[in-house]
Amino acid sequence: MEKLKNKLFHLAVWASVLVSYLAFAVVGGFCMIKSDREDLKNTCKKALAIALIFFAVELFLTIFNYIGGMFNGYYGSGAYKFYDIAGSILAIAKIITVVVFAILEVFGGGKSEKKTENKKDGDAAAETSEEKN
Repeated sequence: MEKLKNKLFHLAVWASVLVSYLAFAVVGGFCMIKSDREDLKNTCKKALAIALIFFAVELFLTIFNYIGGMFNGYYGSGAYKFYDIAGSILAIAKIITVVVFAILEVFGGGKSEKKTENKKDGDAAAETSEEKN
């Protein structure tokens, strides 16, 4: 049950990136502050990096559109077509990126858990061998 709960937290973080930046700020902030699990904090850091990259590109496109809107004939020009197509490509790329990262976190998360368990077992074995000496 704990594994399912942990995977749902990871999924909620990535889903909030898709919903809105405000939703991500709430969910990611809650996970960063209240969680004591390092894997969940790492997921929040990855999601923040991805969200900031997409935010920066969206910001550039929005400024480009607003500046273009100040000129006559912008909405029938090639610049507006570029803005429209780039915005669509960016939205599709954001969805694909977030879905891929979410799938990797949910289904690929077992590897990192095994590494931490092995590391803990290795630390315990090293401590027992030091105690024998």
